[in-house]
Amino acid sequence: MMRSKWIRYGAGLIAFAVLSWAWYFATGKSGGIASMADRKAMPELVMTQLDGGTWRMAEHRGQVVLVNYWAS
Repeated sequence: MMRSKWIRYGAGLIAFAVLSWAWYFATGKSGGIASMADRKAMPELVMTQLDGGTWRMAEHRGQVVLVNYWAS
């Protein structure tokens, strides 16, 4: 009874280790986060607001911007 419990814990630990290893190598090859030297500047983004004005991304440099595209 106690031995089967340890076997299950061991099998779970091995499964976790294998999945962690696979995830680590899979995410490294799929793009990941680019280094600062490899990053490109965002192109100019200008959008028309509902009131007719224009919204420019350049005016919000250094701020967190959430752009919610919604179509219905």
